[in-house]
Amino acid sequence: MRDIATGDKQFWKLNATDLALQSLAFTYRRQDVVSTAPNSRIGMVLSDLLSSVGVDKPYAMRCAYPVAASLRDTDLDHGCNLTGMALPTSPDVGDDSSCAALGVTNATQWASRYLGTAPGQQCSFSVQTPAPFNQTLQAHALANAAGLTPDVQLLVVAWDATYPEKIAIDALYYLVNDPAPPQLLEAQARQLAYYEATGTWLPLLRYAPGSSTPFGFDETDQLDYGNQVAARVNARYADTTPCPGGMAAYMCNGVVARVSGYGTSFHSWNPSPSSIKLNGVSATYLRSDLRTDLPYLGGVGFVMREFAAPAQHPFQMRCIYPTDGFTVYRADKCGMRGSNLDSEPCAELGITDLQGWVNHYKRTGYEQQCSLGADSAGFELSMQARLTLPVPIRNYDEKWSEAILAIWPQDIPEQLPLEAIFYTEGQLAGAQYIQRDYMQQTHRFLPILKFNNALAAPFTYTLSDQIANGQ
Repeated sequence: MRDIATGDKQFWKLNATDLALQSLAFTYRRQDVVSTAPNSRIGMVLSDLLSSVGVDKPYAMRCAYPVAASLRDTDLDHGCNLTGMALPTSPDVGDDSSCAALGVTNATQWASRYLGTAPGQQCSFSVQTPAPFNQTLQAHALANAAGLTPDVQLLVVAWDATYPEKIAIDALYYLVNDPAPPQLLEAQARQLAYYEATGTWLPLLRYAPGSSTPFGFDETDQLDYGNQVAARVNARYADTTPCPGGMAAYMCNGVVARVSGYGTSFHSWNPSPSSIKLNGVSATYLRSDLRTDLPYLGGVGFVMREFAAPAQHPFQMRCIYPTDGFTVYRADKCGMRGSNLDSEPCAELGITDLQGWVNHYKRTGYEQQCSLGADSAGFELSMQARLTLPVPIRNYDEKWSEAILAIWPQDIPEQLPLEAIFYTEGQLAGAQYIQRDYMQQTHRFLPILKFNNALAAPFTYTLSDQIANGQ
């Protein structure tokens, strides 16, 4: 493993010391080898040598130190000789280790000679055969027992940084339990830079030092995960088939989206004070056959998972209006407006079929309309009602439906079935604000999608929209 300490997103570049020594320092970690926490919160994992040869990305090792040292441009033998003593030329081409040339062949000899001066002054063991490398690990154990905590260090022959696709990097990692601002964003920025340079995605691994299984993979951490999300959301948007088991349509198809806004005084995923007061959070239901014009709503917000998806805290729909329901003027968003009994819920007025709704809507208009239930029959009637609106829909407030969701607790973003952040034309900055806020609060990645219902597949995922692009 190698820490990524540079601010350069092209993490594979060589620094001045790397170039001077033509060596790169890596930390060797294994379950039975005592290790410290990484110095950097993100890093890279090198492929094992045999696998690297198999994919035509070979590399060579120079030497191994029992305790990691800070290398200098002037260190001898490509950094493999910290003793300050000139060594005879090694007959083994490619072996730059210094211990054998100085008569040090085992861990006990190494400890006797260098334990008091390491890591600044020590010889290095060969990595060309198993025996001296095993002595490296034994010497490391002796050093740890004596209070020296640095890790085992391997020096790798420097690669050609102009060809990153030929470097044997297996993965990037980030510290998953780090309390500092999320390192996932930093890791994603490097993942994107590598993709832009090579056309290949490096996996991001979650690293938890000290765990019996320290490396984990989560597909939702990967920057290209947004492509899967966009495909899934677009498929639901296009799906008009009935849900199984007689469930309401929003349980399995279509897209429920909420325009939330953003700002420093609140988290966008929380119900607003107004929503709490009126006992409902407004959203809209989008589907290809329902002529919903979300850009008219404008701004930024969230796309929610289908409501049948498993979730720690699922969303619940209370009612729906086929158009804007002017719910800010109702004491309860699913209830009547003011004292107008004609605006009570449709079921209470005996309105259960399309003709009944049409007759009622002609009399009340959208401002005084009744709400329909979130059950299968009520929701189906709301979709049929939208299809009775004139084509094209000219009235601004009829360009979308208004679904009312039950209030959920504050500050539980990681428990909510949020699928993506969306924005409409000109609102990317707001979406990026929410993405950063969400990542800071949850240490999770929620992709940004652009919505344009002029497209057959209206949700699009673009790498340049994500905040990792700007890190």
